[in-house]
Amino acid sequence: AAEKERQHQWAAAADYQDVLSKYATRVVPGHLDVDAGIFRYQGVALAVQQRVARWPDEGLAAYRAAYGAKAAAALASAGPRDAASLRAIFWNYFPTDAGKSAGIALVDLNLEAGRFAVAAWIGQRLLDLHPTLLAERPVVLFRTAAARHYLGDDRAAARLQQELANKFPQAVGHIGNKDVVLA
Repeated sequence: AAEKERQHQWAAAADYQDVLSKYATRVVPGHLDVDAGIFRYQGVALAVQQRVARWPDEGLAAYRAAYGAKAAAALASAGPRDAASLRAIFWNYFPTDAGKSAGIALVDLNLEAGRFAVAAWIGQRLLDLHPTLLAERPVVLFRTAAARHYLGDDRAAARLQQELANKFPQAVGHIGNKDVVLA
């Protein structure tokens, strides 16, 4: 898949999906610095998400053409509070719109359950990597900042809130059963 990616053969490079389904529990080198004695590994899903999310538009279009409908069908059949199904969609189809929606739903579910570290991690992953997090970005910034605040990481919360205030000063979100300006 990596070779096809280098050759810009995006439909064939989308075979990364096979890697996710066959080797999801395996780890791969994430950062190796032999001279400094640093050997960090990461899960295959993290590595695949990072690679595919950074593809150019033509690559992402090929990926979405191959897996977007399957991801959307999985999201449609998952209940809005079905955390297991939402996690599967988030991990397996991250760069799709369904993967984005599942991630946002997981942020909400984890915030409501008091799992602020999980909510913050998923929110930050969406903010850092998701290629189509555009209209939803202000809401994800707000919720990730809230999760960071509840974790006691007010410095990170302030950075996120500052981005929200600077880039989206008029953004509105639905909080506490009413629409409010998020900044």
